[in-house]
Amino acid sequence: MRRCLLLGTILTLALAGPTRACSIQPDPRPFSERLAAAPRAFIGLVTAVTPKETTFAIEHALHGVKGTKIALRNSPPSTCVIQFEVGSRWLYAGDMIMDPSIPLGPAQ
Repeated sequence: MRRCLLLGTILTLALAGPTRACSIQPDPRPFSERLAAAPRAFIGLVTAVTPKETTFAIEHALHGVKGTKIALRNSPPSTCVIQFEVGSRWLYAGDMIMDPSIPLGPAQ
């Protein structure tokens, strides 16, 4: 019984995989090129954050979005994912820290 429990624990840990720090490869392109290459880009205010998605009120659309709000599916949790907070303003161009997103501070 003890062996089964130990084996089960080891198997569970192995399948879960290790937690790794984000290893970012620098993007040599200028910021403007990285921003233009992003599938969507806008300036917006974070209005809601759930484990599955982050909702923004769009203040200024750059490209890839329409309307005044958008709910975007969050990437799986990791040290490479931006942690958005309700009330913060962003130049959004992706939710990974290597994306050209920039925090603009709290709502004014």
